Amino acid sequence: MGFFNKNTGIQFVTTANMNHYIQEEFRKAKKFILILSPYIQLNEKISYILAEQIKKGVKVTIIYRENENNYPIDIECDIVNRPTLHAKCYITENMALVASLNLYEYSQKNNDEMGFIVFKEQEKAIYAEIFEEAKRLQDNKNSTSDGNKYSLTKGQNYPLDHLNTIFDFNYKKPSGIKLCEKHNCIVLFSNKYSSYDNEKKSDVILYEGQNTGSDEQKLIYGNKELHDAYHVSPKDILYFYNYDYQGLMQFAKKPYQKDGKWLFPIKKQ
Repeated sequence: MGFFNKNTGIQFVTTANMNHYIQEEFRKAKKFILILSPYIQLNEKISYILAEQIKKGVKVTIIYRENENNYPIDIECDIVNRPTLHAKCYITENMALVASLNLYEYSQKNNDEMGFIVFKEQEKAIYAEIFEEAKRLQDNKNSTSDGNKYSLTKGQNYPLDHLNTIFDFNYKKPSGIKLCEKHNCIVLFSNKYSSYDNEKKSDVILYEGQNTGSDEQKLIYGNKELHDAYHVSPKDILYFYNYDYQGLMQFAKKPYQKDGKWLFPIKKQ
């Protein structure tokens, strides 16, 4: 299967085992699959795996170069057009495969490819660097993921009961950070008379984590979900102020703790 350094958790892969790893690791994913491939032609097997994973709530994002050589992407996922993309990389919460291979059926069958797979459990630092760069490439270009897929209009006021029908919140009553059953997303609420002070600096909102019943906010519940949305499993983040929809948000920088509170710096996409 290729050279494997058990001490570092890095494996050298070539065409045959590269295709094997892509399929197997996509199947194992529980949280997200991030694909960076300038050229896209999903074969039947990959399309099936991704479609099944999406049904299970795995967030699938494809970053590619929109051009006439690419084939239609026939699965319902987030798509990012990055015209300057040349990198090829396949990432889940468990591993990152950096290689010469486009996820293009012809390339998978005919080309001589090589690369390295990095397993997060053994190589957390290297995995984190790869993931951070992939997120940068994702965030710096516009995604097709927007409020329209949630049937929302920016600036419009939405009662909580109506939003419950769209998202099926885990916790139905008012709260700042709400997790969803129907969509792989997190919905944030901020209200004028709330006890939470979500400070705004320029275009960045320092969103304050929820109270976890102690002097120091713990990294549990909604705080952990938001933290993981930056570090582990990307999710759409939607923001409401006084129940007026403000749009999709992205992280401006890493979440951090200050004076016992978790702060999540977010800004509009």
